[in-house]
Amino acid sequence: MSMASKLETTGAHRVERAASTGASHATGSTGSTGSARAGYGSIHRAETDWGYALSCAPERARMLHTLEIFLWGGALLSSFLGLLLWVWPGATVDAPLLGIKLGLTLCFALFAVALGSLARRGMVREIQVDMRRAQLRVTMRNRAGTRRLQTVVGFDEIGSVFLRRSFVPLQVTHLNVRFGTEGKVIALLDGTQSGLRALWQDLSADIQAAGQTRRKAAARAEATPRPATPRPVRRITPRRS
Repeated sequence: MSMASKLETTGAHRVERAASTGASHATGSTGSTGSARAGYGSIHRAETDWGYALSCAPERARMLHTLEIFLWGGALLSSFLGLLLWVWPGATVDAPLLGIKLGLTLCFALFAVALGSLARRGMVREIQVDMRRAQLRVTMRNRAGTRRLQTVVGFDEIGSVFLRRSFVPLQVTHLNVRFGTEGKVIALLDGTQSGLRALWQDLSADIQAAGQTRRKAAARAEATPRPATPRPVRRITPRRS
């Protein structure tokens, strides 16, 4: 059996109990029930009042933020080239070349929009583990700190959390989540195998603990006697003789 299948089987076993409940909220102040780590190798962990956020190391984040600047530069350059086709001295608008110039202008415009949208969205992937709402949120963060939501997965939807190692081209290990009735798989983060293994253990433990908390809360709610609903008293009006 391969390493990925072994980890997936173990992860599915550890998360099975957490995935069996359908509650949408979990209790707790900080929400972090795993070990309070500063990071997992190349993965940085930031504690919050609702849980914790996972992203790449600050050094890599700065490199990605620098890449955003180049993307903005590429978008501006593409826009300038599209405009230059029309304002360049000696530019012609003759009928035989008009279609070609319009096509090139459209290509430059679409390329500029694509680069600008990518830079505006951000290049840093951030995974928010919300223990209060029992959710995994996948967001993208840009240089300004603005986050854009990509995917929301409830703990009760998760079928398994597992590691998968890609041998091409850099032998990077990915942390994946399988969720939903169709077994959809999304990659959360990538990094070193040792760091992601520790993160996989903590994340599985947190999801399991959240499931236990929800089951206890549901059991207490069922055990609490409900007050009897008083029956309305019917007023009887005496008949007049």
